[in-house]
Amino acid sequence: NMEIVDAFRIAQNKYIQIVRVGNKYYSMVVCKDTVTLLGEMSREELKLEESQLGTTMSFKEILEKLLLFRYENRLT
Repeated sequence: NMEIVDAFRIAQNKYIQIVRVGNKYYSMVVCKDTVTLLGEMSREELKLEESQLGTTMSFKEILEKLLLFRYENRLT
């Protein structure tokens, strides 16, 4: 029950990936010789981006929205 949901190349041989393991989602950096876990993501956080299909956003904009969403939801 593992699936790479999305991947974004940040440099040669370096990617940020969203991986589903069972019912949980994880963001990680994958390099040639290492894998670094960035954190766990909820299904709701992924829907945030799905609702914006058809729009063009830079990786920086997407990451900032995700971090803001996570920050706002920790305060409530």
